[in-house]
Amino acid sequence: MVLGVLAGFYGGAADRVIGVLTNILFAFPSLLLALALAATLDRSWQTVALAIAVVYLPIFIRVARGPVLTLRSADYVTAASAIGQRRLATLFQHILPNMRSIILVQVALTMSWAILTEAALSFLGFGTPPPAASLGVMVYDARALSSIAPWLLAGPGLALVVFVLGLNMLSAGLRDVLDPRSGDRR
Repeated sequence: MVLGVLAGFYGGAADRVIGVLTNILFAFPSLLLALALAATLDRSWQTVALAIAVVYLPIFIRVARGPVLTLRSADYVTAASAIGQRRLATLFQHILPNMRSIILVQVALTMSWAILTEAALSFLGFGTPPPAASLGVMVYDARALSSIAPWLLAGPGLALVVFVLGLNMLSAGLRDVLDPRSGDRR
């Protein structure tokens, strides 16, 4: 988020460099990039967290940069600079508070993608090692017994569905509640 805010607010060379790095990360399929990072490093929850963070980094950069580009040309930002307010103060007092809803919605939505990515990495053997709990490992272990005990596969699979659906519904609800342009919400 910080990179996106800085790129959008200051523009220039920083915006171009951050944009190129973002495009490079976007060039790789997210699961393939996470798999490559997890396979390269040691098998731990820190590695999985790092892989997920790197995979979703460009999304947050773009989500933060777009609104900053719009908000930096708003009348109240222009007025703040006209009365002599410092650029950093303008950023913290006027731009960032107006991005709060966008950030919250994106975090809730990305959490569902992160859960699926962690489950996929664990299913493939590159996630958190046992004895740490992982829905991907549970699905993998239950796969061998699915013909005689299908409920073992249904439990973690259903948990994944509930978590992801719940977070997607949360992000949609946050968007409806926090978006001032959504009109009448009844």
